[in-house]
Amino acid sequence: MARVELRGVTKRFEDVVAVDRVTLTVEHGELFTLLGPSGCGKTTALRVIAGFELPDEGRVLFDGEDVTFRKPYERGCAMVFQNYALWPHMTVFENVAYGLKLRKLPASEVGRRVREVLELVGLEGLENRYPLQLSGGQQQRVALARALVVEPRVLLMDEPLSNLDAKLRLRMREELRRLQKRLGITTVYVTHDQEEAMSISDRIAVMNRGRVLQVGTPLEVYSRPANLFVATFIGRSSVLRGRVRGGRDGLVEVETRGGLRLRGVPASPLREGEEAVAVLRPEDVSLEPAPGANVVEGVVEMSMFLGSYRQLRVSANGERVVAYVSPDLAVGEGSQVRLYVRPEEVLVYPAAGWEEEEFA
Repeated sequence: MARVELRGVTKRFEDVVAVDRVTLTVEHGELFTLLGPSGCGKTTALRVIAGFELPDEGRVLFDGEDVTFRKPYERGCAMVFQNYALWPHMTVFENVAYGLKLRKLPASEVGRRVREVLELVGLEGLENRYPLQLSGGQQQRVALARALVVEPRVLLMDEPLSNLDAKLRLRMREELRRLQKRLGITTVYVTHDQEEAMSISDRIAVMNRGRVLQVGTPLEVYSRPANLFVATFIGRSSVLRGRVRGGRDGLVEVETRGGLRLRGVPASPLREGEEAVAVLRPEDVSLEPAPGANVVEGVVEMSMFLGSYRQLRVSANGERVVAYVSPDLAVGEGSQVRLYVRPEEVLVYPAAGWEEEEFA
């Protein structure tokens, strides 16, 4: 395994800046995820690490050694592609063994390593099948086995679960996490699925428009978003635009355009009269009264039973607030409700940039 560093990496495709001065570090044995919407530059950054793309600026280092202009096969990386990229005319055994045969290893060594890795990913007994005879999950495991069998220093994974159905995707991400920790391979993982990133990652880099906006553990990124984009991209949220109406000691009141007042919320960079955006997480909005909580009264527009919780969408003075409540509560559409939000659970950001595409 290796420590991977990107230092000021920029990659352009004509007039498009796909990766914009990205600097980050992936530690030894870490499962590090590049997360962002489609077109944000995460796959390009992964391809720069792999050596498939050369940066226009900046450097790529493995364990402090500059590998920026080294060929992909000289870096000790292995990549799992989104479409698996399996040879359809080769059996499972031949697909997995392909990289070892290119390295001209003895047949006995090839056979031993292929059998070991197939057992590791749970494909023993399927050596003689062809990719078209396998399910999507099995094909994904073959692609993973082919990457692991060469014993890479760095494992790169480009949205490897996006082609699987929802139930299988949940199971496979658990297996990926288990395997990665068992083997201790430094892994860089690309996805646009926030829940997937949160569930498997040691740390996450949130990207947009080629830039890294925040790097942190899943808990840090979710509970302390660095800016408005991260706050609205990670998880579900209600977004209320308004204006600061005074406060002290770093606590302010935000009056929304619909007339809702959120008092005592922490927003130290903002001052009286400035436009602001308040972000509310649905799980922080409750039907149960709490001391010092802000009150939001409104009418239920939508009530959806989602198994472990019920999702309410409440219209309050023209504002829409989403809340997750107990699934047993019989709250129907058209009901009058009173919601409670503790001040410390409200995230407040400057409104500048809200109208831009990245926040739309």
